[in-house]
Amino acid sequence: MNSLFIRIYWGMLVAAIVVVSVAVITFQHVNTLRYQDFRDSHISVLLDLAETQFSNLSEEGFFVWIGDVNRRLNGQLSMVTNDKLKLPPRATQQLQGEGRVVVFESHLNQVSAYLQVPSQAFYVRIILGMSPKDYLPGMAAIIFDFIEQEGENIKKVALLEANTELGVFRPEQSTILSNLSELQKAYLQRGYVVAVEQQTDSKLNTSVYYIRKKGEQLLAWGPVTPFDFYPGWLLFIFGSISIVFIGCIGYFLVRPLESGMKQMESAIDQIRRGNLSARVFIDTNDAIGDLATTINEMAEQIQRLIKSQKEMTNAVSHELRTPVARIRFGLQIIQDFVDTPSVDQQVDKIDADIEELEKLIDEILTYATLEEGRPALDLEEVDINSIAQEVRAQSLAAGHSIEIHVTEAPEDAGLNVAECERRYIHRAVQNLVNNAVKYAATQVQVTCSCEGGMFRIDVEDDGPGIPQDQWDKVFTPFARLDSSRNRSTGGYGLGLSIVKSIAYWHGGVAAVYFGVLGGAKFTILWPRTQNIRKTQEVEETAKKSSS
Repeated sequence: MNSLFIRIYWGMLVAAIVVVSVAVITFQHVNTLRYQDFRDSHISVLLDLAETQFSNLSEEGFFVWIGDVNRRLNGQLSMVTNDKLKLPPRATQQLQGEGRVVVFESHLNQVSAYLQVPSQAFYVRIILGMSPKDYLPGMAAIIFDFIEQEGENIKKVALLEANTELGVFRPEQSTILSNLSELQKAYLQRGYVVAVEQQTDSKLNTSVYYIRKKGEQLLAWGPVTPFDFYPGWLLFIFGSISIVFIGCIGYFLVRPLESGMKQMESAIDQIRRGNLSARVFIDTNDAIGDLATTINEMAEQIQRLIKSQKEMTNAVSHELRTPVARIRFGLQIIQDFVDTPSVDQQVDKIDADIEELEKLIDEILTYATLEEGRPALDLEEVDINSIAQEVRAQSLAAGHSIEIHVTEAPEDAGLNVAECERRYIHRAVQNLVNNAVKYAATQVQVTCSCEGGMFRIDVEDDGPGIPQDQWDKVFTPFARLDSSRNRSTGGYGLGLSIVKSIAYWHGGVAAVYFGVLGGAKFTILWPRTQNIRKTQEVEETAKKSSS
């Protein structure tokens, strides 16, 4: 049961981690797309300029312009032939269809733009790095040169387009210069492009300025706001909080179910151990409450049946013992008044039958006591070797011709001692030995041994044995096997059932195998050290606390 809820909790955790992982992947993908759009807006400027220049310049002039742009961009512009293109299939299709494509290369942390040059077997490739301040001055110089060098009409058109698309404008020169350093002013006056970083609203913006050689007009581009990635740590914190929140909700939802299951598990375990008065105290209007009610009803029904069985067994045994005693008394009177060999012979036969009947009654009472619930075991440390020797002596005293050999457990380290109820273990060994003597040809072997924390008693004979398909039946009450174990051998079919019950209440098992001697081999196995006393004390304490 515990493993079930552990799996539930682990499943919830895994589910939460999967959800957060998907959110992280989606978050990164969104950031990538946003960044690509951001860079597209910048790199498309150069692509537009390249198309414009190719249409307005001669082929030789275009290549000169390409070289100048490459110099401005620190070698980030190149010519790529068709066979050198290494693009994804979708990007290749877009390049062939639209004549241009922008590809975000995350593994290189850069954006590459490809422009198809009409009537040429090559493509123009432009690469932009991560930081705008690294490429903005070069791009601004290219744009400003374009505005400065073209004819008047083209210049006006280009400037108009720049005002609407590029963010190029004519600021008040005096205002701008007042905010620049002396070094920046000097560079402007010499015709250089000056990039200025400004901190506004917790963001670092970049503006680019240029003074036209003609007219002393100041051109500006910007401010260009750097790309603002969604912070990953925020997602991590959100994901962690989500996992904790989901875990807490799941725990509080599953906890009552787990508590109820533990109560039912405890009650069922007590019932299994013989405490039929154990109940589940769950008063809820759900499936757990219904199940608890069913378990309680089942326990009450079992308790009533066992009580009825006990009362019937006691009544029957009492009613049988009384007439048996009267019959035995009558036989003694007959023997006293009639002294003839024939009468004495018949009286002896009747007396033997009466003795057999008394043994049957004793067997039934013993079996009923063991089956009605956990017996009151008086546990103590017992020398099992002594029990085996006692049973051997009792069997030999009965006049059996069968040899009985006992192999004792070693006394070193107390391996011959086990915790048990002495009279019950004695009864179990006695039943096994008596059963073996009935079917043995010449000998019976009793072996006591200790295997780890378990004590083991083996009883085998050299008789006909038991077929393997009958092994499950030999411990059934009143079971009769084939002709090899017929009524003439005696017995009532309860001896082995009693052995199984004794082993069970000691936390062990009873089994039958093929023996080395050729006959059947019966084994009882139980823990040398038991916690039955402690278990009973805990159960009694729990019972008192619940009442």
